[in-house]
Amino acid sequence: MSEIIPQKRHILLIDKKFQFSLLGFFLFLSLTAIIIFYLSNAYFLNTFKEQFNAGGLLTEKDMFEFVEDYTIFMDKIFFLTSLFLILSITISGLYLTSRIAGPIYHLTKYLYETKSLEGIKPLESRMNDFFPELIYAFNIFLTNIQKDPNK
Repeated sequence: MSEIIPQKRHILLIDKKFQFSLLGFFLFLSLTAIIIFYLSNAYFLNTFKEQFNAGGLLTEKDMFEFVEDYTIFMDKIFFLTSLFLILSITISGLYLTSRIAGPIYHLTKYLYETKSLEGIKPLESRMNDFFPELIYAFNIFLTNIQKDPNK
C-alpha cells in the first residue's frame, strides 16, 4: 500500500475569503439574537412599569427602585449572554470553516506541489474534516492514473 502523506498544519484560518464570509454570517446571527434579546428585555421592563403604575401596588419610590435593580440585573445577564454568544459562535464558526476549507486547501496545495506521477503518494484527510469523499475520489483518480498514465 502506498504511504500516506501526513498533514501537519494546525492553522485554523485557511481560506480567508470563505471563512470570513461564513464568520460574518455567524456574527450577523449573533447580533440579531442579541438585538432581539435586548428589545424583548426593554419591552418587558416598560410593560412591567406600566402595570405597577396602573395597579398602585407599590409606592412610586419602591417601584422605581425595584425596576432599577431589575434593570441592572438584566443588563448584566444581557452582557454575559451576548459575550458568550459572540465567543461561542465565532469559535465554532472558525472551527467549522477550518473543517470545510482544510480538505480543499490540502488538495490544492498537493496539486501545485506535484511535479510528476513518479513517487506520488495518496492524500490523507484529517479526522473530522468535511468532504473526505473529495480526498477519497482524488486518491482513486491518482491510483488509476498511476496504473496507466497514458489514459
